Order: sequence, then structure tokens, then C-alpha cells
Amino acid sequence: MRVRPLLAFAAFTAITCLLPRPVLADDSEADSDESADGEKDDDKHAETKTSGEAKTEAPARLSGGAIELTMAATLASYSQLSFVLSPMGNPDMSGTLTNTAWGLSTNPVTIEVAYGLSSQAFLGLLLELGGSTLTTKIKDLGIDQELSAARFLVGPKFEFLFSDSGRVRPFVLGVTGFTWAPQQNTAQSISLTGFQALAGVGLHWHLTENFSIDPALRAGGGIGWGTVNQSGYTNVPAHGSLLTVGLVIGASGWVL
Repeated sequence: MRVRPLLAFAAFTAITCLLPRPVLADDSEADSDESADGEKDDDKHAETKTSGEAKTEAPARLSGGAIELTMAATLASYSQLSFVLSPMGNPDMSGTLTNTAWGLSTNPVTIEVAYGLSSQAFLGLLLELGGSTLTTKIKDLGIDQELSAARFLVGPKFEFLFSDSGRVRPFVLGVTGFTWAPQQNTAQSISLTGFQALAGVGLHWHLTENFSIDPALRAGGGIGWGTVNQSGYTNVPAHGSLLTVGLVIGASGWVL
């Protein structure tokens, strides 16, 4: 008689254990919500990290008070010096000296420093100097010649950037200053001292926020006075004009 109640109790227990619990669905939904929240947190963290890395890699925006230090070399240049001689007791004589140069070794080097008056306007100083000497000696032919040329320019520089942020920042510049460009060979020499103005256009390509590569094209003109020495003439007064065009590549450091 007691077997039936025991069998009924055992059957009830087994059925109860096998039936699905409603709470499991709630737990599953909770786990799903927690997983979704975790994925959202991970996505936010990834976005924050990416944004932080982008901010770290992007060059900083310029502001007033920044300092630009530049060293530039001329890759190719053309210059034309036109002059007029005024020998005493003789009519005026004119002449032209032209020079085309390619490569770093035959062109002047420029050193520049500028201070940011604002985030886009910079005022500073430009110094350009360089020279070359070519000596030709052939004893058997009786040739012993030397040709030398030099260039010196110093003056204030103004630079305006069209953009104060981003990796590529186009700019224009203007320079005016004192110039000296002596040229001499075995038979003659000419040395003019005067004033020259330069204008240029280029861009600052920022590899980092504190370093940029600066290709540019510059052209200028000037006037000068001096003397010419040539066979039969000594210290003959001369005046003339100088035209220059150059392709320049520079590197700048930025103190922000």
C-alpha cells in the first residue's frame, strides 16, 4: 500500500526536475544584456583609444608665439647679373653674367628663424650664403685660370601660412635685405653690393608636429653698385641688377 505513494512522489520529483525553469530565461536575458553592455564598453574603449592615437599622431595646431627654425638648400638655380661700366673718359659699356646651377654643392645654403605673431603670420630673419671656385690648370697648354663666385643675402623675412593645422600647410614668404654677389676669374672681377627682394611659395609637410619638410620655389630681383677690374681697367665704377630663380628644399623644426 505504501509503494504507490512512493512511486507517485518519485514521478512528481522527476517531472519537476525535467521541466524548464522560467528563471533561466531571465538569467539568459540578463547575461545577454551584460554581454551587449560589455561589447558597447569595448567599442567605446576602442573608439577612445583610436581617437587618442589619432590625436597623438596629428600635428598640433599652431598658435602665436611658436618658433620656426629652418635650414634650406637650393636644388637648382638660375641667376642673371646685368651691369653697366662707366670708365673715366670712355663711353659706358654693358655686360651680362648668367649662371645656371644644379645640385646642392653649387648652390647657397639658407638659414632662417621666425617667430609666430599669430597662428599663421611669422616674422623673422633670413641668411643666405654660399660660393664656389673652379680652378683649371693645364701646364702644357699654358692654361692657369680660376673662376669664383659667391652670394650673400641677409634681411627680414615675413611668412604667411594658409593653414595652421594639418600635415600639409601651404605658405608664401617675402624677404628684403642686403646682398653681395662678387664674381671673379683670372682676367676680370666684378663685385656689386646692393639690395634684393625675394618672394616664394611652398608648403610645410609635417612628418611630426615638430618637424617638417619644406619644398619651395623662390624668385627675386635686386640692384647694386660696385667696381669692376679688367685688363686695362682698374676699379671702374659699375652698377647693375640681379635676377634669381631657385628651387629650394628645406627642413624646419617647430618649437610650439
